[in-house]
Amino acid sequence: MKGKWTAVAAAFALASPLIAHAQRGNSTSPASTDGHALAQEPACQTLTLASAGGPAPKNANVMVVRWLATSNFEIAFRDNVFLLDAYYDRAPSARPLGFDYKTIRKATAIIIGHAHDDHISDATEVAMRTGAKVYGGPQSIDTVRAQGLPAAQTVLTKGGETIKFNGVTMQAILAHHSVREGPQFQKAGQAFRDMYDALMPPRTEADTKKLQEIASRGSRDQKLQTEGTIAYLFTFDNGYRFYFQDSAGPITDQQNQLLRDVPFVDLASIAYQGFWIAQPQVDATMPLVKLVKPRVLILNHHDETGGRFLDMASEPMLQAYRDTFPQGRGYSLLYRQPMCVDLGSREVFVGR
Repeated sequence: MKGKWTAVAAAFALASPLIAHAQRGNSTSPASTDGHALAQEPACQTLTLASAGGPAPKNANVMVVRWLATSNFEIAFRDNVFLLDAYYDRAPSARPLGFDYKTIRKATAIIIGHAHDDHISDATEVAMRTGAKVYGGPQSIDTVRAQGLPAAQTVLTKGGETIKFNGVTMQAILAHHSVREGPQFQKAGQAFRDMYDALMPPRTEADTKKLQEIASRGSRDQKLQTEGTIAYLFTFDNGYRFYFQDSAGPITDQQNQLLRDVPFVDLASIAYQGFWIAQPQVDATMPLVKLVKPRVLILNHHDETGGRFLDMASEPMLQAYRDTFPQGRGYSLLYRQPMCVDLGSREVFVGR
């Protein structure tokens, strides 16, 4: 097995053109002038979301990616503003996002990976405010419709659908939710809850009510694990590929069929969550990373979410990724931090 992944990594390195990466004031490649050009993009100089009135990228070949905690992302590209997952109204003990989600006024599409409340709880409200359609699996669509979103403002994606936007095509891929079954996980979960309760301030009655209210805006349908978790592959008109998955479970047949012949994905964001300590989560996540073969990897869902999980250190996962793909680059972004990508040169610039 080790020899197989060594061969995969070698093919990845040969297939991938040079990726130039620039940080503010620090270039790591000879193509630093391109990095400075990206840095001059107004959208790369601000923490203000495009969906909340911030600037869109001026260059038609530039995409701006922002992580908005958990597995929420904003993708700004040309006249598109894609919101990936929609869980903004945070649990009382979670760190603030740094913006009021009620200021979101623009969205091309709200794209939901699965319908647990920490992925979908604010999708209906944001969709009603922006007029954007909500895309997602059966439980996701049932959830937002039950909350009053008109059927005409929803698009069901079971996996296999292809949807075209300006300059980019989105493919829905049936995925699988992460799996935490067996007595070892029950024991670990109870130990985590005991530790959390011992070290954190006691929850107030208002805190408990808030958590219950957030939970009520999601689904706990067990079929969500196997039928309602959807990954999305975005292919831009020049061939650049971006892959998004908000829960890393066992690889499905559809993922194998659609991804095994893709030589690499330029950028991927894959969930890294739920096992409380790093090694079992690395073991659960790496098979998917090896299938997707991202040249650039952004983790998601590794931050603490109000008493359900601890913050997961990103270094073990990014180390495992680099060990397998030495030419790859891994990032753990801050909330709202702009990652700007030139889709032509593949260069990445991460703003402040």
